[in-house]
Amino acid sequence: RLREQMHGQWMGLNFGRNSGFVTLDLDDCTDYYEGRFTLVEDDHANPGTVGRIVTTGLSLPSALEVDVFPFDPRLGRVLGKEEFSKIYPDHSFPRRTTVHFEFEGNRLQAQWFSDAGTDGSMMLTRANSARKSIIPGDPSIQSWDDFKKLAFCYEPNSRIFRGQAAPWPLRTAFHRTRRSDLIPFVSKDIPLLYQRLSSRVRHIYDFSNPVHNASFWNLLQHHGYPTPLLDWTYSPFVAAYFAFADENVGSESDFVRIYAFEKDQWEDDFSQNMYISHTWPHFSILEPMSFENERAIPQQSVLSATNVDDIEWYITTHQQQTNNEYLVAFDIPKTERADVMNDLRLMGITAGSLFPSIDGVCREIKARMF
Repeated sequence: RLREQMHGQWMGLNFGRNSGFVTLDLDDCTDYYEGRFTLVEDDHANPGTVGRIVTTGLSLPSALEVDVFPFDPRLGRVLGKEEFSKIYPDHSFPRRTTVHFEFEGNRLQAQWFSDAGTDGSMMLTRANSARKSIIPGDPSIQSWDDFKKLAFCYEPNSRIFRGQAAPWPLRTAFHRTRRSDLIPFVSKDIPLLYQRLSSRVRHIYDFSNPVHNASFWNLLQHHGYPTPLLDWTYSPFVAAYFAFADENVGSESDFVRIYAFEKDQWEDDFSQNMYISHTWPHFSILEPMSFENERAIPQQSVLSATNVDDIEWYITTHQQQTNNEYLVAFDIPKTERADVMNDLRLMGITAGSLFPSIDGVCREIKARMF
């Protein structure tokens, strides 16, 4: 039996008749692991496969029997028997699969055999959860003045920006927890949160509508609940504010970081997905309705949604496929903070303008007076 810490996201290829891409998401439930594996086949005319995994302790057994179910990646959900027959009339589907595991470090090999007579093998690698980004800072940008000159050359709205207090890797708040499986996030967290918050929100959300889903998740994101979203902005200077705003965060680094992402090129090259589970691995750009969220407009907010833990690996892999550079980073010395915040204040970018509330006004006046 395996005695290693197994929680997190594992990804890799499935070899055999059902060749495709496999994702294994395991949550650390203190005394055991629980999660799911999904297989999306190379032939997108075939259904995907999902199976739930629960261990009896803090180890992954060498062999495990798993009930499996079909899902349609285009619909983002599991299919019942009648719906499966209607959508995939020429397919049969197994009910159970036996999986044999072999584990070594951050690599996981598996052989599987289904009760329908199909079989295959998988090679999975654990997502990189290091604290250091794999995206190098642009060496041509050494100062705040360098960044300002470059930012004024950008075509408006073709790129999106994200400011961070240190050169941390791009990871969502959800994937920075000890959870990785997004299926219970959708089926349990969201209904519970809406039940508790329904008396505090004015809008009635329809969670069968992906636009409403994104809007509610955006609301949760802006109030501190871990979601699979990342905040971006169309303004490089709003991003700079968030990078420099709190001088006590990111003290392990001498630099803040601003990411720039080629949104328009990415959307041209790859289809965007409104679903977060029971679908292909993806990194998608969203601009949800700003219900209950007064911050969205002044922050020129835009979001990314993803079911991938290691976002930087995913983006750089796609860069290699297309020879297009989508993601770049700029590291600016923290010693320039006073000049940066003064410039941003002259631009009208302050806590009071970005956070239209009593808290935002107090933060703005605190920064000015203290």
